[in-house]
Amino acid sequence: MAHDTLLFLDSYRAAFERRDIDGIVDLFTFPCHVTGDGEPASLEIASSREDFRPIIQRILDAYERIGLKSPTIESVWTDTISPRLAVVRVGWHLRNADEATLYEFTSVYTLAEVEGRLRVSAVAHDELPKLRAALRRVGRETMKSDG
Repeated sequence: MAHDTLLFLDSYRAAFERRDIDGIVDLFTFPCHVTGDGEPASLEIASSREDFRPIIQRILDAYERIGLKSPTIESVWTDTISPRLAVVRVGWHLRNADEATLYEFTSVYTLAEVEGRLRVSAVAHDELPKLRAALRRVGRETMKSDG
C-alpha cells in the first residue's frame, strides 16, 4: 500500500497544482470529515460531491490570490492499518512562481480503498491559520502597491 499511497499523494498534489476541482473532488469519498486548526477548530462534514465543491473552490480561490504555483510534499509518514486502510501524515510546502515559500502546513489523511481506488475519507490539517495569514500579507501588499 505504501507505493499506492505515494502515487495517490502525487495525483492529489498535481490536481491542486492544476486547480482541477473535479480531479480533486474525485480523490475523496463521501461523506468526508474535514477538521481544520483555528480558533475555534473548524469541523465540516461534506456529505456529497456537491457539498464539497464549494469548500474546495474557496481553497483554490485563496491559492490563486496568494499566488500559489506549486505545493510540494516535504515529508510523508504512513501507517497502514489494513490492505484497504491507511493513515498518512503529510508535510506540505507551498511556493509561489518565484519559488519563495508562502507557508508550510501538515495534513493527516485517512485513506480508504473505495471502488478499487484510494480515496480520502477524513482529513485534519493546520492550514487555515497559515492560509489566512498569507491572504492578509497579500492584502497588505496590494494596498501598498495601490497607493
